Amino acid sequence: MATPYRQPHCISGRCKTAFAEYASSLLRADKIDYLNQKFPRQNFESTEEWTVAVAKEIQSILPVTPGFDPLEPDSLNPARDTRRIAQLFLTTIHARNFLDDDLDQQERLDARIMRLTKELVEIKAMKDVLRRTSANGTRD
Repeated sequence: MATPYRQPHCISGRCKTAFAEYASSLLRADKIDYLNQKFPRQNFESTEEWTVAVAKEIQSILPVTPGFDPLEPDSLNPARDTRRIAQLFLTTIHARNFLDDDLDQQERLDARIMRLTKELVEIKAMKDVLRRTSANGTRD
């Protein structure tokens, strides 16, 4: 059962360039030529009308795949995708800040461990020197 077609949303004029940007990576060259021949842009008054016609044609020739539910119209909503991308971007920034803070803390702890280890070695060396000098002092 086919889902009803919804008109595409255009965010900042992306409808004009979306076909050129994504068609080559999503469609075979013969299908792109077919769509360009069947729907020349000059036959449409607006980019939006052309986009609707091309999208309807693509949707009409897509095979129905058993076992897969049709896409929900909102799943192709660019505003939703933009929000999801923004959330991923912010999550990445927060994760990076967290990891940077964690790395800084690890470096501070490593420096402290090195300093304390150095002090421990110095204390043991002093202890050995004191033990030797006290042993030398009792023999005299």
